[in-house]
Amino acid sequence: MNRFAMIIVTGLLLGSPHPLWAQDHKHDAKVSTAPAQPTLKSNQAAVDVHGVVCSICAYGLDKRLSKLSFLDRSQFKKGVLIDIYKHTVTLALAPDKPVHIKQIHDAIVDGGYKPVTFFLRVSGTVERQGDSTLLRRGTGEVFQLSGERVDQLVTGQGADVQITIDAKHVASLKADQPIQGTVTRIGGDAT
Repeated sequence: MNRFAMIIVTGLLLGSPHPLWAQDHKHDAKVSTAPAQPTLKSNQAAVDVHGVVCSICAYGLDKRLSKLSFLDRSQFKKGVLIDIYKHTVTLALAPDKPVHIKQIHDAIVDGGYKPVTFFLRVSGTVERQGDSTLLRRGTGEVFQLSGERVDQLVTGQGADVQITIDAKHVASLKADQPIQGTVTRIGGDAT
């Protein structure tokens, strides 16, 4: 084994990165408090994740997330795309399977990282229950929608929306509980 390879292997085994890249490798790098709003395609989710800053981080998280049963494996690499520079995970969602957002959250946390904000683009039928506006997907999930754009949705009609979900809400989510999200886009609009 050549000397350079031996230094890298030793550094990995001892748990300390090699000085050549240590100054750029900060696992405590935080996602900004106001994450950038991604533009998602239909049936995609994105998560701002604290701590995903290197290819080794991405590899481990990719392995955990790619096991999720509701991913569309024909997109990205087995349904998962990780951007270590933006600290973002993008997932391609199978349109015919229920999305278990809590499983995404738990896979990220179990990998040693902290999900900050979830972004989800989903389609479903708009319902009203009292003061609540709901979006029910054909696969069974229910989203309780809020935000200025909710009034633009028509009861009984289909809608394609992008929503933002606080990771704290996802962490405490119970089975059969509506997922609370703020509508940030309707259909393909870019505002």
